[in-house]
Amino acid sequence: MLANCGLCHIAKQRVPGLTNELMKRGKHFIMIRNPLDILPSFEKVVPPSFLELGLAELVSVYSELSESGRPPPVIDAADLRKNPEATLRGLCEDLDIPFQDSMLRWEAGPKPFDGIWAPWWYKSVHKSTGFSPAKKYPMGNERSRSNCSEVVTR
Repeated sequence: MLANCGLCHIAKQRVPGLTNELMKRGKHFIMIRNPLDILPSFEKVVPPSFLELGLAELVSVYSELSESGRPPPVIDAADLRKNPEATLRGLCEDLDIPFQDSMLRWEAGPKPFDGIWAPWWYKSVHKSTGFSPAKKYPMGNERSRSNCSEVVTR
């Protein structure tokens, strides 16, 4: 996958005061996911909130890169799962890196770059060997719907 090309970064874990050198030199893209698809699985681990989801940080990263004259390509996780090869080919073209067929499949199991959150978030990823259609989750309880409204309307 693309994680093999370099550093993988999640906006929520952006460290305040971190040097901007990586932002200036790196090749960046942003992957988005519909909050309605995130919340049902998210609430199994931690109560979801706008702050916890890291959406503001994601917008901040996008804005910073755009202001520097290098707006990052944005891909939707749903598009990636529906048509991984076309989505990755387009992303690689945008980033001026070669597409490799090996980006479409991987060995099952944990990876050294998973990070400390892997035991809570990556159970199904660790079982996978490639892209598969997205699962549909029930919307959850009233609290989840309330948090979803808060997140989506901000």
